[in-house]
Amino acid sequence: MGGSAFKDKFTGIPVNRRMESKQDFLDTFNAQVDLLGHLFSMRLPHQINSKTSFGDIDIIIPTGSLEAIYEVLNENQITYLTNGIVVSYLTHDKVQIDLINIDPSKIEYAVKYFSYGDHGNILGRILKHELNVKNSFNGLYYIYRNERFKRDILLSMDYDDVFKLLSLDKEPFYEGFETEYDLFNWIATSPLITEDIFKLENLTNKDRTRDRKRKFYNQWVQYLTTEDYKKINKNKHPEFDLYSYPHLAVKYNEYEKEFKNIKSLYNKFNGSIVMELTNLAGKNLGNFIANFKKKYSDEYLNSSSEESIKQMVLKEYENFKIKS
Repeated sequence: MGGSAFKDKFTGIPVNRRMESKQDFLDTFNAQVDLLGHLFSMRLPHQINSKTSFGDIDIIIPTGSLEAIYEVLNENQITYLTNGIVVSYLTHDKVQIDLINIDPSKIEYAVKYFSYGDHGNILGRILKHELNVKNSFNGLYYIYRNERFKRDILLSMDYDDVFKLLSLDKEPFYEGFETEYDLFNWIATSPLITEDIFKLENLTNKDRTRDRKRKFYNQWVQYLTTEDYKKINKNKHPEFDLYSYPHLAVKYNEYEKEFKNIKSLYNKFNGSIVMELTNLAGKNLGNFIANFKKKYSDEYLNSSSEESIKQMVLKEYENFKIKS
């Protein structure tokens, strides 16, 4: 993804060629269907209508066919590499193809997420910053965080819910965008956007490093400084709370309870407490705690008093010394 998976080993310059027309793009895609289409369905994300230059082709496919893919590519002497969920290869005329392996139940969502360049990432940044919601190719998730306790709760597998949460009219998305500027004007109607969300200095180091390299993302950031953006009429601010999604409220309350149990247990049993009682440290401390937790479940420890756990630790420590 991005068209730079294959580089000259001396110069570091990508060796793939760009497709400079829609016809070239479609002909190349159809050739991949001829090559691999007997194995699975192959889906293209939607493109900006006026786009005529393409660095690669992203194709969404269902998971479960890696070995069959490798076999076909090897039989045809095609160079490939795998990075996470993506299998990238160079066609014989040097076009980079990226096969994005997606759970079959999530393909419809993923096709929309990967459509229109980096729009899914941009919408995701807004949702995360303003509503604590994550938009990814795997679905729409509420981010539950409490100190170091982290869980993602599935909100929806319907991409229309992204538009709903952002107060975006869904029709333009399905009708298509003539230019990137049209896409930007549409995104800008969300009342949740603030320019600070996208400033590189406000991002994590990982996101900052990644986004500096993304042409689409940088064009969006530049757009936010234009007079056209300032003139955009914002849609009505959306209403969102946990109880808009009944299953979310249930899971949220479950995780609240789980966190409280973990916190309660930590206050009664942790490495510092064991170290103080036994004088163990390093590898011995780790082994002792691992063996202790094999014998006593978290549920049992949570139901025990602090003094009872202390006596358990001392008892097991005596056995530990004998075995050591």
